Amino acid sequence: MVNIEVTCGDGSKGLIPVRAYGVLVNDYYDGYATNYDCKDGIATYVNNVHVSVKEIREGSDVRLAIRSGWVYDFTNGFWFKNGIRFRHMYWIILTVFDNNDYEPLNVGGKTVVDVGAYVGDSAIYFALKGAGRVIAIEPHPGAYTEMLDNIKLNNLEGVIVPVNAGLASRPGKICIIMLIPVIPVSYTIDLVIAPSQSQR
Repeated sequence: MVNIEVTCGDGSKGLIPVRAYGVLVNDYYDGYATNYDCKDGIATYVNNVHVSVKEIREGSDVRLAIRSGWVYDFTNGFWFKNGIRFRHMYWIILTVFDNNDYEPLNVGGKTVVDVGAYVGDSAIYFALKGAGRVIAIEPHPGAYTEMLDNIKLNNLEGVIVPVNAGLASRPGKICIIMLIPVIPVSYTIDLVIAPSQSQR
């Protein structure tokens, strides 16, 4: 991980990961970040919301989340709003919960299959909107692991069924590339298909 050394107004020095540094500079310039503590690696945003530099590096759209009323629980390390919790903040969470993209769908009592569930954003939304069961399929191991954490944070283990697999029309393997700032990472995933009548 590449870090940038910074000197704060009190003369203390600290290291900020490159990705977090870019976010902090932009957020400060735009008036969202108001202070940075070099010693503890904590940024203060408007409304006195404190966010660790690690979270700024891991998540994204910190300022949009804060502007939309999300708060970062610094002690427990998650974002929350209206009783909903997520370990890290991504734009898709804001799209699902703040823009209400799925509002027209009536999922009450139904089984929902969420293909490409990512970190569980839409699966959690459907569960909270009354779905009887949500089958959340996510092939990427990192996103899947974070989805498990988010399901637990929202106490939805009994409603959401997480599946770590890819979905395809034929068996095989697929390479999934997830671009992480500075270092591209790829994983090979086995594809899962439902057997046809002749294969049973």
